[in-house]
Amino acid sequence: MERKISSVQLALLLFLCSLASLLISNGSFSIMAAFLPAMVLVGAALVPAFLLGRKQGFLPALSSWGKGAVIPAAFLLVMVCLFMAAQELRVYGFFLTSTVYPKAQMGIFLIGTGIVCAYAAGMGLEPLARLGLWASVFAAVVFIAFILGLAPSMKNMPVFHASPEGMSVFFQRAFRVACASEEALLFLILAPRARSRRQKGGKGISLWLSLAVIAAILTGLLSEIALGAYRETRRFPLHTAAAAAHFSPQGRMDLLFLFLYTGAVFIKISLWLYGGCFVLRYLFPRMRRGILAIVCGTGAVILGFLPFTQTITNLLLSGWMLAFVFIGPLVPLLFFRKGASQ
Repeated sequence: MERKISSVQLALLLFLCSLASLLISNGSFSIMAAFLPAMVLVGAALVPAFLLGRKQGFLPALSSWGKGAVIPAAFLLVMVCLFMAAQELRVYGFFLTSTVYPKAQMGIFLIGTGIVCAYAAGMGLEPLARLGLWASVFAAVVFIAFILGLAPSMKNMPVFHASPEGMSVFFQRAFRVACASEEALLFLILAPRARSRRQKGGKGISLWLSLAVIAAILTGLLSEIALGAYRETRRFPLHTAAAAAHFSPQGRMDLLFLFLYTGAVFIKISLWLYGGCFVLRYLFPRMRRGILAIVCGTGAVILGFLPFTQTITNLLLSGWMLAFVFIGPLVPLLFFRKGASQ
Protein backbone atom coordinates (compact mmCIF):
# COMPACT_ATOMS: atom_id res chain seq x y z
CA MET A 1 0.00 0.00 0.00
CA GLU A 2 1.28 3.46 -0.87
CA ARG A 3 2.69 5.47 2.02
CA LYS A 4 1.04 8.74 2.97
CA ILE A 5 2.78 12.12 2.94
CA SER A 6 2.82 14.77 5.64
CA SER A 7 0.52 17.78 5.66
CA VAL A 8 3.55 20.05 5.12
CA GLN A 9 4.55 18.10 2.02
CA LEU A 10 1.01 18.40 0.69
CA ALA A 11 1.06 22.14 1.43
CA LEU A 12 4.30 22.57 -0.55
CA LEU A 13 2.89 20.62 -3.48
CA LEU A 14 -0.22 22.81 -3.55
CA PHE A 15 1.96 25.91 -3.27
CA LEU A 16 3.93 24.83 -6.33
CA CYS A 17 0.65 24.30 -8.18
CA SER A 18 -0.32 27.86 -7.32
CA LEU A 19 3.14 29.06 -8.33
CA ALA A 20 2.82 27.45 -11.77
CA SER A 21 -0.12 29.76 -12.48
CA LEU A 22 1.38 32.84 -10.81
CA LEU A 23 4.65 32.74 -12.74
CA ILE A 24 2.94 33.27 -16.08
CA SER A 25 0.21 35.57 -14.82
CA ASN A 26 0.01 39.07 -16.28
CA GLY A 27 -1.80 40.48 -13.25
CA SER A 28 -0.66 43.80 -11.80
CA PHE A 29 0.47 44.32 -8.22
CA SER A 30 -3.02 45.42 -7.13
CA ILE A 31 -4.57 42.33 -8.71
CA MET A 32 -2.03 40.04 -7.07
CA ALA A 33 -2.59 41.74 -3.71
CA ALA A 34 -6.18 40.50 -3.93
CA PHE A 35 -4.79 37.04 -3.21
CA LEU A 36 -4.71 37.90 0.50
CA PRO A 37 -8.50 38.09 1.04
CA ALA A 38 -8.99 35.46 -1.69
CA MET A 39 -6.95 32.88 0.20
CA VAL A 40 -8.94 33.67 3.35
CA LEU A 41 -12.10 32.79 1.41
CA VAL A 42 -10.49 29.61 0.12
CA GLY A 43 -9.48 28.65 3.64
CA ALA A 44 -13.07 29.11 4.83
CA ALA A 45 -14.39 27.02 1.93
CA LEU A 46 -11.95 24.26 2.80
CA VAL A 47 -13.24 23.82 6.35
CA PRO A 48 -15.84 21.11 5.54
CA ALA A 49 -13.46 19.43 3.10
CA PHE A 50 -10.72 19.48 5.74
CA LEU A 51 -13.00 17.94 8.37
CA LEU A 52 -14.05 15.26 5.91
CA GLY A 53 -10.52 14.55 4.72
CA ARG A 54 -9.29 13.99 8.26
CA LYS A 55 -11.99 11.32 8.74
CA GLN A 56 -12.09 9.19 5.65
CA GLY A 57 -12.31 11.19 2.43
CA PHE A 58 -15.00 12.37 0.08
CA LEU A 59 -15.54 9.33 -2.14
CA PRO A 60 -15.38 6.67 0.63
CA ALA A 61 -18.04 8.55 2.59
CA LEU A 62 -20.16 8.95 -0.51
CA SER A 63 -19.76 5.27 -1.40
CA SER A 64 -21.68 4.34 1.74
CA TRP A 65 -24.76 5.48 -0.18
CA GLY A 66 -24.05 2.94 -2.88
CA LYS A 67 -22.47 2.91 -6.34
CA GLY A 68 -25.29 5.01 -7.67
CA ALA A 69 -23.82 7.93 -5.74
CA VAL A 70 -20.09 7.30 -6.03
CA ILE A 71 -19.84 6.47 -9.74
CA PRO A 72 -21.16 9.82 -11.07
CA ALA A 73 -19.11 11.76 -8.51
CA ALA A 74 -15.95 9.79 -9.36
CA PHE A 75 -16.51 10.23 -13.10
CA LEU A 76 -17.02 13.97 -12.63
CA LEU A 77 -13.84 14.31 -10.57
CA VAL A 78 -11.78 12.31 -13.06
CA MET A 79 -12.96 14.46 -15.97
CA VAL A 80 -12.17 17.64 -14.04
CA CYS A 81 -8.68 16.31 -13.29
CA LEU A 82 -8.09 15.46 -16.95
CA PHE A 83 -9.38 18.80 -18.21
CA MET A 84 -7.21 20.72 -15.74
CA ALA A 85 -4.14 18.65 -16.66
CA ALA A 86 -4.88 19.20 -20.36
CA GLN A 87 -5.20 22.94 -19.85
CA GLU A 88 -1.85 23.08 -18.04
CA LEU A 89 -0.28 21.14 -20.91
CA ARG A 90 -1.70 23.68 -23.36
CA VAL A 91 -0.50 26.67 -21.35
CA TYR A 92 2.98 25.22 -20.93
CA GLY A 93 3.20 24.40 -24.62
CA PHE A 94 2.03 27.90 -25.54
CA PHE A 95 4.61 29.47 -23.24
CA LEU A 96 7.46 27.46 -24.75
CA THR A 97 6.43 28.04 -28.36
CA SER A 98 5.87 31.77 -27.85
CA THR A 99 8.99 32.62 -25.81
CA VAL A 100 11.61 29.86 -25.90
CA TYR A 101 11.07 27.81 -29.07
CA PRO A 102 8.98 30.00 -31.39
CA LYS A 103 9.45 27.73 -34.41
CA ALA A 104 8.52 24.49 -32.66
CA GLN A 105 5.17 22.70 -32.87
CA MET A 106 3.18 22.81 -29.65
CA GLY A 107 2.01 19.23 -30.12
CA ILE A 108 5.55 17.98 -29.42
CA PHE A 109 5.48 19.55 -25.97
CA LEU A 110 1.94 18.33 -25.28
CA ILE A 111 2.88 14.72 -25.96
CA GLY A 112 6.33 14.82 -24.39
CA THR A 113 5.22 16.57 -21.21
CA GLY A 114 2.14 14.35 -20.95
CA ILE A 115 4.28 11.19 -21.09
CA VAL A 116 6.70 12.41 -18.43
CA CYS A 117 3.94 13.60 -16.10
CA ALA A 118 1.96 10.37 -16.54
CA TYR A 119 5.08 8.42 -15.56
CA ALA A 120 5.50 10.63 -12.47
CA ALA A 121 1.84 10.13 -11.53
CA GLY A 122 2.29 6.38 -11.87
CA MET A 123 5.23 6.50 -9.46
CA GLY A 124 2.96 7.75 -6.69
CA LEU A 125 2.54 10.78 -4.46
CA GLU A 126 5.54 10.25 -2.19
CA PRO A 127 8.22 10.83 -4.90
CA LEU A 128 6.36 13.96 -5.99
CA ALA A 129 6.32 15.15 -2.37
CA ARG A 130 10.09 14.73 -2.08
CA LEU A 131 10.59 16.60 -5.34
CA GLY A 132 8.21 19.30 -4.11
CA LEU A 133 10.44 20.03 -1.11
CA TRP A 134 13.50 20.67 -3.26
CA ALA A 135 11.47 22.61 -5.82
CA SER A 136 10.15 24.87 -3.04
CA VAL A 137 13.70 25.55 -1.84
CA PHE A 138 14.73 26.33 -5.41
CA ALA A 139 11.73 28.68 -5.73
CA ALA A 140 12.89 30.61 -2.65
CA VAL A 141 16.40 30.95 -4.11
CA VAL A 142 15.05 32.12 -7.46
CA PHE A 143 12.84 34.78 -5.88
CA ILE A 144 15.78 36.07 -3.83
CA ALA A 145 17.80 36.30 -7.05
CA PHE A 146 14.93 38.18 -8.73
CA ILE A 147 14.74 40.65 -5.84
CA LEU A 148 18.49 41.30 -5.98
CA GLY A 149 18.47 41.57 -9.75
CA LEU A 150 15.53 43.98 -9.89
CA ALA A 151 16.60 46.13 -6.93
CA PRO A 152 18.03 48.89 -9.23
CA SER A 153 14.55 49.33 -10.72
CA MET A 154 12.84 50.28 -7.44
CA LYS A 155 11.89 53.64 -8.93
CA ASN A 156 8.95 51.89 -10.55
CA MET A 157 7.53 50.80 -7.19
CA PRO A 158 3.71 50.57 -7.60
CA VAL A 159 1.32 52.32 -5.22
CA PHE A 160 -1.85 50.69 -3.95
CA HIS A 161 -4.76 53.18 -3.81
CA ALA A 162 -7.31 52.45 -1.06
CA SER A 163 -10.20 54.62 -2.25
CA PRO A 164 -13.76 53.34 -1.61
CA GLU A 165 -14.28 52.66 -5.30
CA GLY A 166 -10.92 50.92 -5.55
CA MET A 167 -11.63 48.73 -2.54
CA SER A 168 -14.91 47.57 -4.07
CA VAL A 169 -13.10 46.46 -7.23
CA PHE A 170 -10.34 44.97 -5.07
CA PHE A 171 -12.71 42.64 -3.21
CA GLN A 172 -14.50 41.71 -6.43
CA ARG A 173 -11.13 40.60 -7.79
CA ALA A 174 -10.47 38.69 -4.58
CA PHE A 175 -13.75 36.81 -4.97
CA ARG A 176 -12.93 35.92 -8.58
CA VAL A 177 -9.47 34.72 -7.57
CA ALA A 178 -10.96 32.57 -4.82
CA CYS A 179 -13.49 31.04 -7.22
CA ALA A 180 -10.65 30.12 -9.58
CA SER A 181 -8.62 28.33 -6.90
CA GLU A 182 -8.20 24.97 -8.58
CA GLU A 183 -5.75 23.88 -5.86
CA ALA A 184 -8.68 23.79 -3.43
CA LEU A 185 -10.16 20.91 -5.40
CA LEU A 186 -6.79 19.18 -5.46
CA PHE A 187 -6.76 19.41 -1.69
CA LEU A 188 -10.21 17.82 -1.53
CA ILE A 189 -8.96 14.90 -3.61
CA LEU A 190 -5.54 14.48 -1.98
CA ALA A 191 -6.37 15.21 1.66
CA PRO A 192 -6.85 11.49 2.52
CA ARG A 193 -3.27 10.90 1.33
CA ALA A 194 -1.83 13.21 4.02
CA ARG A 195 -1.07 11.75 7.43
CA SER A 196 -1.57 14.24 10.23
CA ARG A 197 -3.63 15.08 13.21
CA ARG A 198 -6.24 17.75 12.72
CA GLN A 199 -4.17 20.55 14.24
CA LYS A 200 -1.12 19.81 12.11
CA GLY A 201 -3.30 19.49 9.03
CA GLY A 202 -4.66 22.97 9.69
CA LYS A 203 -1.12 24.31 9.87
CA GLY A 204 -0.39 22.68 6.53
CA ILE A 205 -3.32 24.48 4.91
CA SER A 206 -2.19 27.76 6.47
CA LEU A 207 1.32 27.22 5.12
CA TRP A 208 0.06 26.62 1.58
CA LEU A 209 -2.26 29.65 1.60
CA SER A 210 0.42 31.91 3.14
CA LEU A 211 3.06 30.89 0.61
CA ALA A 212 0.58 31.41 -2.24
CA VAL A 213 -0.17 34.95 -1.03
CA ILE A 214 3.53 35.81 -0.71
CA ALA A 215 4.31 34.42 -4.17
CA ALA A 216 1.36 36.27 -5.72
CA ILE A 217 2.36 39.62 -4.26
CA LEU A 218 6.02 39.13 -5.21
CA THR A 219 5.25 38.17 -8.82
CA GLY A 220 3.03 41.20 -9.33
CA LEU A 221 5.45 43.52 -7.53
CA LEU A 222 8.57 42.35 -9.35
CA SER A 223 7.01 42.58 -12.81
CA GLU A 224 5.81 46.15 -12.19
CA ILE A 225 9.13 47.19 -10.66
CA ALA A 226 11.05 45.86 -13.65
CA LEU A 227 8.76 46.91 -16.49
CA GLY A 228 6.48 49.68 -15.24
CA ALA A 229 3.68 50.44 -17.69
CA TYR A 230 5.45 48.34 -20.32
CA ARG A 231 4.35 45.20 -18.46
CA GLU A 232 0.80 45.64 -19.85
CA THR A 233 2.10 44.82 -23.33
CA ARG A 234 3.74 41.55 -22.29
CA ARG A 235 1.98 38.18 -22.19
CA PHE A 236 4.42 36.84 -19.57
CA PRO A 237 5.73 39.94 -17.77
CA LEU A 238 7.71 38.16 -15.05
CA HIS A 239 9.62 36.21 -17.69
CA THR A 240 10.45 39.48 -19.43
CA ALA A 241 11.45 41.00 -16.09
CA ALA A 242 13.75 38.06 -15.38
CA ALA A 243 15.45 38.54 -18.74
CA ALA A 244 16.01 42.22 -17.90
CA ALA A 245 17.34 41.65 -14.37
CA HIS A 246 20.71 43.27 -13.62
CA PHE A 247 21.94 40.68 -11.12
CA SER A 248 22.72 37.66 -13.26
CA PRO A 249 26.11 35.91 -13.05
CA GLN A 250 25.47 34.07 -16.32
CA GLY A 251 23.57 36.91 -17.95
CA ARG A 252 20.49 34.71 -18.39
CA MET A 253 18.26 34.93 -15.32
CA ASP A 254 15.34 34.05 -17.55
CA LEU A 255 16.75 30.51 -17.50
CA LEU A 256 16.12 30.42 -13.75
CA PHE A 257 12.55 31.42 -14.51
CA LEU A 258 12.26 28.67 -17.12
CA PHE A 259 13.62 26.00 -14.75
CA LEU A 260 11.32 27.11 -11.93
CA TYR A 261 8.22 27.26 -14.12
CA THR A 262 9.00 23.91 -15.74
CA GLY A 263 9.40 22.26 -12.32
CA ALA A 264 6.23 23.83 -10.94
CA VAL A 265 4.08 22.96 -13.96
CA PHE A 266 5.51 19.42 -14.03
CA ILE A 267 4.37 18.90 -10.43
CA LYS A 268 1.00 20.49 -11.14
CA ILE A 269 0.20 18.33 -14.17
CA SER A 270 1.48 15.22 -12.39
CA LEU A 271 -0.73 15.95 -9.39
CA TRP A 272 -3.82 16.36 -11.56
CA LEU A 273 -3.05 13.05 -13.27
CA TYR A 274 -2.37 11.40 -9.92
CA GLY A 275 -5.68 12.80 -8.67
CA GLY A 276 -7.43 11.19 -11.63
CA CYS A 277 -5.71 7.86 -10.89
CA PHE A 278 -6.54 8.13 -7.20
CA VAL A 279 -10.23 8.63 -7.93
CA LEU A 280 -10.34 5.88 -10.55
CA ARG A 281 -9.00 3.36 -8.07
CA TYR A 282 -12.27 3.67 -6.16
CA LEU A 283 -14.00 2.32 -9.24
CA PHE A 284 -11.28 -0.13 -10.28
CA PRO A 285 -9.46 -1.09 -7.08
CA ARG A 286 -7.64 -4.05 -8.66
CA MET A 287 -6.18 -2.08 -11.53
CA ARG A 288 -2.54 -1.03 -11.16
CA ARG A 289 -1.81 2.65 -10.72
CA GLY A 290 0.64 2.60 -13.63
CA ILE A 291 -2.10 1.50 -16.03
CA LEU A 292 -4.45 4.15 -14.69
CA ALA A 293 -1.71 6.77 -15.09
CA ILE A 294 -1.32 5.81 -18.74
CA VAL A 295 -5.09 6.11 -19.23
CA CYS A 296 -5.23 9.50 -17.53
CA GLY A 297 -2.12 10.79 -19.30
CA THR A 298 -3.46 9.72 -22.68
CA GLY A 299 -6.80 11.35 -21.94
CA ALA A 300 -5.16 14.62 -20.90
CA VAL A 301 -2.99 14.75 -24.03
CA ILE A 302 -5.99 14.10 -26.28
CA LEU A 303 -8.00 16.79 -24.52
CA GLY A 304 -5.01 19.12 -24.90
CA PHE A 305 -5.42 18.97 -28.67
CA LEU A 306 -9.17 19.68 -28.60
CA PRO A 307 -10.31 23.30 -29.01
CA PHE A 308 -13.16 23.18 -26.45
CA THR A 309 -10.82 22.33 -23.53
CA GLN A 310 -10.17 26.02 -22.90
CA THR A 311 -13.93 26.72 -22.73
CA ILE A 312 -14.53 23.90 -20.24
CA THR A 313 -11.69 24.93 -17.94
CA ASN A 314 -12.77 28.57 -18.04
CA LEU A 315 -16.23 27.43 -16.96
CA LEU A 316 -14.77 25.35 -14.13
CA LEU A 317 -12.66 28.27 -12.90
CA SER A 318 -15.53 30.76 -13.06
CA GLY A 319 -16.84 29.63 -9.67
CA TRP A 320 -17.97 26.03 -10.06
CA MET A 321 -14.69 24.74 -8.68
CA LEU A 322 -14.88 26.49 -5.33
CA ALA A 323 -18.63 25.93 -5.07
CA PHE A 324 -18.08 22.18 -5.42
CA VAL A 325 -15.28 22.27 -2.84
CA PHE A 326 -17.53 24.10 -0.38
CA ILE A 327 -20.85 22.32 -0.96
CA GLY A 328 -19.75 18.86 -2.15
CA PRO A 329 -18.27 17.57 1.10
CA LEU A 330 -21.18 18.71 3.28
CA VAL A 331 -23.60 15.93 2.32
CA PRO A 332 -21.29 12.95 2.95
CA LEU A 333 -19.80 14.71 5.98
CA LEU A 334 -23.23 15.02 7.60
CA PHE A 335 -24.05 11.45 6.65
CA PHE A 336 -20.77 10.19 8.10
CA ARG A 337 -21.40 11.96 11.39
CA LYS A 338 -24.89 10.52 11.54
CA GLY A 339 -23.56 7.03 10.91
CA ALA A 340 -20.82 7.44 13.51
CA SER A 341 -23.30 8.43 16.19
CA GLN A 342 -25.42 5.30 15.77
